[in-house]
Amino acid sequence: MAVEHPKASVKSGILHSLQVYPGFRVLFFTTVATNASFWMWQLVIGWLALVLTDSPFFVGLVGFLGGIPMLLVSLPAGVVIDQVDRRLVLLLAQVSVTLVVAAVTFMFWRGWLAPWHLLVGVFLAGTAMSFVFPTRNAMVADLVERNDLANAVALNSAGQNAPRVIGPALAGPLALVIGDLSFYHDMNGLFAARRHGLRATIVLLNNDGGGIFSFLPQAEHGQQFERLFGTPHGLDFRHAAALYGLSFTRVESWPAFREAVRASLAGDGVSVIEVPTERARNVELHRRIWPAVAQAVRGVVLPALSR
Repeated sequence: MAVEHPKASVKSGILHSLQVYPGFRVLFFTTVATNASFWMWQLVIGWLALVLTDSPFFVGLVGFLGGIPMLLVSLPAGVVIDQVDRRLVLLLAQVSVTLVVAAVTFMFWRGWLAPWHLLVGVFLAGTAMSFVFPTRNAMVADLVERNDLANAVALNSAGQNAPRVIGPALAGPLALVIGDLSFYHDMNGLFAARRHGLRATIVLLNNDGGGIFSFLPQAEHGQQFERLFGTPHGLDFRHAAALYGLSFTRVESWPAFREAVRASLAGDGVSVIEVPTERARNVELHRRIWPAVAQAVRGVVLPALSR
């Protein structure tokens, strides 16, 4: 795509490409808007999946069908982007996403939305986004001079990643999932949350230590592992919540968890929902699930690559 570039000026800092190239400026701000919308959509479809089915499996399935097109379509999308006018590819892809989101929204508003409608919608939207992301990346080189390409690529990357925080924050209430050690380390943030009247739901996964290290070979060394990696603390975080005047609930079942989350999202202030887990049981479940997931992925990916 041939683009007439403006005459490059003396570099003026990290925003140089935004200041000098009007075309790149348009691309940058539309990328920010597109990615923020994408992450808002990701949050909304997860919520819709839960509302429609109340099934954790279905929520995961929706996320899988929304993401798998990125793996399956990225290679053929790159071929299309190289051979077809990139502006046309981007326009068609963005319009496709808009139509899918509008259709899902309208069907939900009218009460017609069924679970299979959502599955089809997220797969189509994911397929279209598989064209949007690489096309926007490829267009950067068409809009700036070679000497400014590194600056433009860095800005474009920032425009793609900043909305990961902005989008979900705009789409719904603040929810944080955090481990017990991280919660303990950052506990003073609860004072700031109360002082500024923050409304948030904190899901505290308490496995009494550093559960992630249980997947390492060091876990076989028993007492030394617990002292250096497992680091059990035995803390009762109910007292921490009480110290800052926050709501605290400890749940032992999925129904209780759902009810606690619903109550927190409907209420005001900061709520801490503690979910006790067992490190050894967690490792066992992961190692049981991994082969099944790998087999399912191979069943989808290998036939697609062999075509």
